Amino acid sequence: MSQFRRRIKSLLYILLISFTNCAKLDNSLILGAENVAETAGAEVQRGIMGEWGDPYDMRLIPIHSMLLPDGCVLGYGTSATGKQRADLYYEIWDVGKGTHEEARMLLEHSTKADMFCSTLNMDISTGNILIFGGDLRDDGKNLGSDNVLELNYQTHEIQHHAVGKMNYQRWYATSINLPNGEILIVGGKAQDKTYIAIPEVWSATNGFRALVDAEIPAIAGSTRKHWWYPHVYVSSRGAIFMIMPHGSNADIYHLEVEGEGTIKKIGETPFKTHVLDPSIMYRPDKVLFLDQNGRLWTFDMSGNPLVFRKNKKIGQPRTNGFFSLLPDGRVAITGGCNTTANLGNELSGANYSIQIWNPDTDKVFDGGNQQNPRLYHSTSLTLPDGTVVSAGGGAPGPVRNLNGQLYRPDYLFNENNKEAVRPVITRCPKNISTNQVFTIRVGSASQVERITASKSGASSHARNCDARWVELDFEVLDKVKIRVTVKNENVMIPGLWTINTLDKNGIPSKGCLLGVNTAKLEI
Repeated sequence: MSQFRRRIKSLLYILLISFTNCAKLDNSLILGAENVAETAGAEVQRGIMGEWGDPYDMRLIPIHSMLLPDGCVLGYGTSATGKQRADLYYEIWDVGKGTHEEARMLLEHSTKADMFCSTLNMDISTGNILIFGGDLRDDGKNLGSDNVLELNYQTHEIQHHAVGKMNYQRWYATSINLPNGEILIVGGKAQDKTYIAIPEVWSATNGFRALVDAEIPAIAGSTRKHWWYPHVYVSSRGAIFMIMPHGSNADIYHLEVEGEGTIKKIGETPFKTHVLDPSIMYRPDKVLFLDQNGRLWTFDMSGNPLVFRKNKKIGQPRTNGFFSLLPDGRVAITGGCNTTANLGNELSGANYSIQIWNPDTDKVFDGGNQQNPRLYHSTSLTLPDGTVVSAGGGAPGPVRNLNGQLYRPDYLFNENNKEAVRPVITRCPKNISTNQVFTIRVGSASQVERITASKSGASSHARNCDARWVELDFEVLDKVKIRVTVKNENVMIPGLWTINTLDKNGIPSKGCLLGVNTAKLEI
């Protein structure tokens, strides 16, 4: 009981900011910040701390990475020698074939559009990948592009999208899938070096629509780099929140996308971040941030008030680091640098460790070091088999990392440090709909303690705003069949998801890929 009293007394401050006249949200909504006690002790693990595999060569530096419906991983961003420009090459990695050279195809596209520092999402009407903006590469300068390219996930060919160009040129923009199937694009810089403060929405039926009444004040009226990949997330109520990525007391907005849009400032962040510090939605309505003091913060968007909570300090900042969602709901933290000097691209400050944060306990453990630094222009993704890939870095940088490395988390090992016996999904649908149920077949239903779903999104520049993780309700039908309930479209945003079962020891199955509210996927 004394520990509980100390925890309550450690709530040192509440920051309250009024929020009025915002549609869809209660007019009395306020923004709060909680300061909670430091959680002592390290996370206790079942066996070894996890294991890094050997580095493997890649065909280029994957500044952008995304899991495709066929289970391959798209990577692009540089030439085949690791130099800035992506107007020719991209890599397709057939994950099922391993990490050797034959598993990777270096492909060429003929669009002559440079995808360097673009943004990408699935078009749920086709399952193909849309790549928005990038670099005009005028005299070697980084200038925004309004190009829209499409990668066919079945043929792996890239071409100009038939819908045409965006309303605005964008370099360093953020894009996310919306519950209704549209895609929201915000931020970025144009060819004339102006910052793009007007968001736009793409739909498969109507193309692009500029949200001219939702101009983002922090981008329009500031020289600070808020146009660099803004943090954008959708709550379980369908509300869109945008958090500016730079400095102390950064603006937080509520954005509406109907018609020509509306925007309302609802508060400011209670911590300081760099534009290349990571964030991710680790639970419905809850977003994880890492500040410039190496402390984790969580943003709870679920109710009234909205709350920032100060969480565990993980030791040091990790500018250019990444958050990746594990099947068991924990968050892997990889890469980054302990300084913001030179865009956090200093070799002397590189963090080689992987840290695993448990949201249920606010505890972190160190899972060991990878071999290469992962700084500016690195990426990280969790793969369907539960491993984490950390790759790239460079262009520019102290090193050109045309390589990657796979991490096998602790849940893939038993208490004897041997490879764990994993539960098995033997059959899974390719497509499901929100607010419905579906049936899976497993090796043994009695082994299944939990079923989780993860949207892997797209990884680039310390961002993956499209990623999210949910736990699903289920009913055992017989020895091998389980009925699973799908969340609504605000929680399970349409797109590509991975379903995992977990046993009583927290060991996950290999994941099953499926489309949520998408066209029929050929997986």
